[in-house]
Amino acid sequence: MGAAVIAAAAAATRAREQIISHFMAANAVAVDKAVPFTPGRSLEARQLEELQRAGVIKPAGRGAYIDIPAYAAWRQQMRKRQSTATVIAVIGACVLIGAGLLTAIIVH
Repeated sequence: MGAAVIAAAAAATRAREQIISHFMAANAVAVDKAVPFTPGRSLEARQLEELQRAGVIKPAGRGAYIDIPAYAAWRQQMRKRQSTATVIAVIGACVLIGAGLLTAIIVH
């Protein structure tokens, strides 16, 4: 189950990166530079919706553009979440290792 969760998170991250790259490569960073984007998969469509809800990708006319200040704030928020998740995972691993060592000492 853990591997499936990690794989799903990695796929979502790749989809977001591809969407961001599409707009960056086209220099679609303002209303007058908006470009169309058609999601290729349902995962891309969900990630595009998430980026739009976060205010990172903004619709404009027949296309959309990336709001650079909103993107920078969103990236910072994502980094904080990832750091928190890493700390929690490390603490959890330490607790499990400690419990295993304690059990081994008690059993012997």
